[in-house]
Amino acid sequence: MTRTLFYTHHHTIPLPPGHKFPIDKYRLLYELLNAEKSFQLQPAPLADQATVELVHDRDYVSAFMRGALDAAATRRIGFPWSAAAVRASTSGGASTTSGAGSNNEHVQARIAQGSGADRMPPAEQLDRITQNVGRLVADQYRCLQEEVL
Repeated sequence: MTRTLFYTHHHTIPLPPGHKFPIDKYRLLYELLNAEKSFQLQPAPLADQATVELVHDRDYVSAFMRGALDAAATRRIGFPWSAAAVRASTSGGASTTSGAGSNNEHVQARIAQGSGADRMPPAEQLDRITQNVGRLVADQYRCLQEEVL
């Protein structure tokens, strides 16, 4: 069974010259995965504002979507506000929820921008995701055997 992965690298955030965030890593990771031909790669859909507000403060989301965050909140994000930043942010969240209604087994992994993990080489990111997914699956089977069967 081919696994589906959602990508968001096409939503690039315009960064000022010399910005330390390695934005090209998302494209490089996509290219690495695409070359393997082990996954079906799809662009992540955009989450609407109501969906984002299910897990984030409504006033904050509204201000972010409109570009009306104060300077301190914008600094905490680490990127200048732009419509592209809104698309990049909402596509990541939507990719997390895209498989939720499916009957297929699925694993979702996202490397959060600004998390520190986004500074690792793409091959190391994929290796860590693979290791963590293996541990999660093993834990699920252990739980099934110990608590259900």
